[in-house]
Amino acid sequence: MRTQAAVSNSYETFWNRLNRQAQDLFVENKTHSIVECLHYHNNSDEESVTDATIKSKRQTCLYTSFSDINTLNLALNASGHARSISAPKRTHLFFISQTTSWSRLRITPDMFNRLVQFCNVLEEFSTYVLRFGRKVRDSPETSIASHLRLHTSGGLFVGYEICYNIKHFELHGRELKDPWSCRHAAFYQRYSFSQQSSTWIIIQGPSKIKSFIEQSVPAQASDLSTLHEHPLYMHIQIIRMLERNWTSYLITLEEQRRKTNEKILFLGPCQPSVDLQDVHNIHNIQAKLRTAITIIEGTASVINTVVNLCNILQDHENQISPPAFSSLVNVELKQLLSTFQCHMRTASKILQFSEDDKVMILTIIAHRHDDAIREHAGSLDSFTARASVQSERRTEIASKALLESSILRIATLITVFYLPFNLTAALFNTNLIIFQENGSLKNIGLWVECEAKKRLQKIDRRQIQRDIENC
Repeated sequence: MRTQAAVSNSYETFWNRLNRQAQDLFVENKTHSIVECLHYHNNSDEESVTDATIKSKRQTCLYTSFSDINTLNLALNASGHARSISAPKRTHLFFISQTTSWSRLRITPDMFNRLVQFCNVLEEFSTYVLRFGRKVRDSPETSIASHLRLHTSGGLFVGYEICYNIKHFELHGRELKDPWSCRHAAFYQRYSFSQQSSTWIIIQGPSKIKSFIEQSVPAQASDLSTLHEHPLYMHIQIIRMLERNWTSYLITLEEQRRKTNEKILFLGPCQPSVDLQDVHNIHNIQAKLRTAITIIEGTASVINTVVNLCNILQDHENQISPPAFSSLVNVELKQLLSTFQCHMRTASKILQFSEDDKVMILTIIAHRHDDAIREHAGSLDSFTARASVQSERRTEIASKALLESSILRIATLITVFYLPFNLTAALFNTNLIIFQENGSLKNIGLWVECEAKKRLQKIDRRQIQRDIENC
């Protein structure tokens, strides 16, 4: 068992770690603070019934809440409440909540300080508390862990402390595309063998945990001892509550995956309607599945810690409960472990299917990209071929124009050098080429040979006529 000095040093270490971030962890105004407490115990009165002595158990359950340090101090320090704390077979549960997952804990620093001091919480619990508080964006993914400490005195096992954090999924009820929210909860229990009493601190537990415990406690009232009296059975109830939504959550992810899978399930003559958005959707589903697998692995680790503690308690089960209860609790824990292993296999299978879908979608997109490249390359080849044909035609036209230009130059030279001057002047003094006033061409005549023949004929007739007259 820890000495008083060790306990004091542990408390100072615990509070110093939290005090550095108290501004983001806890609310400052007591009007926003609320700490709920549920405590119950068994009263045993002996009655004689048909010469047989049995114990009739009357269970009482009391629910209270505190909004400031004064009311909390009165509750913890009052003589009647102090005697209740020390009474045997009592269970006290303190509930601390958040308004939202990104808000501060609804407890003031001095109230939390007083509660931690009263419960004598082990310092490792501060690691889980620091994961709550005000945030402006998603915090980095943190693993699920657990801490266990055994208390001994004179070589005897007198109690234990256990704390852990668990993530789970709940429907948030808002009109969003994703109906699920990932919740973070932390649990602490301290148990004493001598008093057979438990003290719990539950931070942001499941939404219906208080009503569930209130309903289950009266159901325990019986003339016989029940499994609920075992100090570890509350862990089974809590983990079972956290497990209840896992099947629905994995079904939601599988339905989202199938919506994308249906686009590539059949490859017909038409192109599958998949694009980069489908790759993004599959990527998001895979990220959620990997987170789910990490949470399941962490939860299984917590269950194994509780199983190890249960195995230790089996050596002292006469001190904590009637015989065979530890074995029954062990069976329940192993059944829970088997359930989470089943969820693990389901999540892993969906992850593998989603990876296959992603590969298929990327293959289709790559094939479509290759087809587009081939089609584009074919269009370029066709355009190049047409451009080549047109270039050849332009070259042919230019060659013919050059030939005609050469012939025209030769004809012009012959006309200038070999025909009489007056004939040449008369030939070119025609309306074959007419210019407008602005200098642009108005008419181009190409009938040089015909006009030349006509003028030559006229000249010949005139010459003949003059010769006749001279004679």
